[in-house]
Amino acid sequence: MQTWRRHTASAVRWAVSGILPTVIISGAVTMSYHPVAHGGQRAFLASIILTALATLVAAAIVTWLSGSVAWSLAATGMILLAGHALHVVRLGQAPTPGVSIAHVREEFLSTEIAQRWQFTAEDAAEVSVRDGRLVIRTLPGMRAFVTMPLPPRPAALLLPRPRWWHAMGLRRPSVTEELRWTARLQLRNQFFVVAMIDRLLLQGTPYGLHLTVPQPDGSVVGHEVRQASVAD
Repeated sequence: MQTWRRHTASAVRWAVSGILPTVIISGAVTMSYHPVAHGGQRAFLASIILTALATLVAAAIVTWLSGSVAWSLAATGMILLAGHALHVVRLGQAPTPGVSIAHVREEFLSTEIAQRWQFTAEDAAEVSVRDGRLVIRTLPGMRAFVTMPLPPRPAALLLPRPRWWHAMGLRRPSVTEELRWTARLQLRNQFFVVAMIDRLLLQGTPYGLHLTVPQPDGSVVGHEVRQASVAD
């Protein structure tokens, strides 16, 4: 009878100091899964399960040997902290959805514009930078254009790699390059080349915008955006 009572008391102490904290804390960490912060879900869950099993075994051993709830709670807390702390730290560093990881911006305010922006203009055409704005003036039949050399690699990929304790999703960031500008066009001819990026061609027209878009098979397809406000 005394042996049965001893085993029962030990099981109760193990449940209170080992099972209950492990289930509550590990469950909370599991519910906080974030794909960017924690990476693959399988590896994340495997880590949670391994930590929980190690905690239960350690708490059972400490409870059996010492018979102390305090020592068992201390062992449980130490193993849970060692196993789950990294997940919590990574979760705290996860970026807010929709927020860019890095920003790269080129402006016309630098004194070294000529080294990065190549201007070409025929007779009676003018290309200049005024008050931080690019101005192109051409007569019908004349040409003027600006070549904007883009870096061969996105600047976000050139940033220092995150440390091992940073969010897992930032270790191999998915980079999106975006080229944005605001333009005002006073059109006299039928077509005006607004931008040509590789084989993508944007042309202003009296009715809106004409897009020439390259296809995966090497061909190009034209699209019309018939809205007069686009030309403005």
